[in-house]
Amino acid sequence: MPNEVIIQRNHRYTYDRALIVAGAKLIEVANEEELVNSISPKTAMMFWLLANHNPAGDNISMDCYLKIAKENNIPTFLDGATMTPPALNVIDACKLGFDMVGFSGGKGLRGPYSAGLLLGKKEFIEYARANNSPNSRALGRGMKVASEEYLGMLVALEAALEVDEEADFNEKREVFARMISEIGDIPSLKTEVILDEGMVSELYLDLSWDQSVINLSIEEFVEELKGVTPSIRIRMLKFAGGRAQLSATVLSEGQEITVGKRVREIFLNHLF
Repeated sequence: MPNEVIIQRNHRYTYDRALIVAGAKLIEVANEEELVNSISPKTAMMFWLLANHNPAGDNISMDCYLKIAKENNIPTFLDGATMTPPALNVIDACKLGFDMVGFSGGKGLRGPYSAGLLLGKKEFIEYARANNSPNSRALGRGMKVASEEYLGMLVALEAALEVDEEADFNEKREVFARMISEIGDIPSLKTEVILDEGMVSELYLDLSWDQSVINLSIEEFVEELKGVTPSIRIRMLKFAGGRAQLSATVLSEGQEITVGKRVREIFLNHLF
């Protein structure tokens, strides 16, 4: 059985283990020549990571990647898990030319985090369904998603596609304003609401401070936030360019005050 999945070296990331757990052997390529030479009768699929911020970039263009796949009749899969909001990115991704596209159910879609979307050609979706619950001998049986979550995912996508981006941004600015009211008087701390533009369009609250006034590095700040109760996780430093940035996307009403109070406690505890 073909079990090799071709992936650009720059597209290796934390969750490509999902390919390995299904029995795949990852074949890394760094350029078009290596890509062509790596294709063999054992090639099962070609994988593409769609990311708003990939510091390493793409050594092979998407168009070239897809062209080579089609010439060799190799199925292609696009992982767009982090590419919302806006929800329209789900629709746009389906038009790029991949045989399958996958999106996280949570994040910008705000649906069930244990659910997601797999969209694409009927034949490949049928293979995926055959390897999922309720088929007892299926590979995905141990990772089954309940029917309540299927419906929740559908409703979340339908709701997300109706979101007015301007109204959503205004609501998030209000959330950040309440957060800033809790921390705005901390010595040397600067707050700025920024728009991270790209395929993903999202607002973040950027925090910066003078480390000669607040004896705390950004990495230490992240770790202390994880350790408070409730534990708070902020935007991954990899995607934030090494800066401390807070998100309002998945906060429930009132949680921004809790976040502000915890951030305040941490900074005040580290004042010189």
